[in-house]
Amino acid sequence: MARLSDSITYGNHAITGDVNVGGTLTGDGSGLTGTAPLRATSTTKADVGLGSVRDVDAYSKSEVDQINADIPVWEEITQAAYDAITPNSSTLYVVVG
Repeated sequence: MARLSDSITYGNHAITGDVNVGGTLTGDGSGLTGTAPLRATSTTKADVGLGSVRDVDAYSKSEVDQINADIPVWEEITQAAYDAITPNSSTLYVVVG
């Protein structure tokens, strides 16, 4: 059952307006244009070009520790700059100058 609020052209299958379909739509989706709120199921990282990106759980503890070690936990700052910010509770500020 379809409800057309606008028009349909059967010869080239062009449909305009709102369409509500009861039942199953079949096909491979080729030829679709524009954007739609579609969400594929069973899609893999490789399907969308992310096959070489590692999963979060694939990182070892030592790799994560090294990433965290590279993040500074202290910052040199002037008094004027310090006065102009809202300090982050996880950062040690060393006022210089």
